[in-house]
Amino acid sequence: MWIDGSGPQTLPSALGGGVEGVDFRKFVLLVAAHMDAIDMTEAFEVANVAPDVWARAQPVWERRLLDALESDEGTTIAEIHDAALGDGLLRWERRLPPLDEEVSAYMALERHLATLADPAAWLAAIGLLPTDLVRLAHLWRRRFAEDEVLRARAAEAALETSPPVARVVRGQARLRRALPLDRETP
Repeated sequence: MWIDGSGPQTLPSALGGGVEGVDFRKFVLLVAAHMDAIDMTEAFEVANVAPDVWARAQPVWERRLLDALESDEGTTIAEIHDAALGDGLLRWERRLPPLDEEVSAYMALERHLATLADPAAWLAAIGLLPTDLVRLAHLWRRRFAEDEVLRARAAEAALETSPPVARVVRGQARLRRALPLDRETP
């Protein structure tokens, strides 16, 4: 279901079906694009959703998602939503050097964030958005899943005391995969 071929083959009934042709994958992709300040014209094209359709479907989907999160399946729904959000963010490539390149820099960031009372203010001060953390977490999670040596290096880096980066220059978002969702195999 997701861009890398992982994800559930079928969704819980609360997330199944669509609203005006906007299914769960499209909903989360467009939410991720908006959160990451992606050009929505491009996002609508990738999702194959017209802006006026999105304007009607978005509030309905938001209500459905909130209701689903409060249901007995809430934990499963939250996990699926988190994975889908990461997939939506990773559909666009945005360089965040050195955080997306060096495991030690990423681990120093994570270590430092755990000590802060107001992480959002610090992120803004170094040039990051909260969505950048979601992007980085999903990026590194996928890398760790594929590379045992990298996982070991991350464990070592987590114990280091190096300071976090002082500034990050967010790269321009570039579409990683141009195929509209409707033409992908779920």
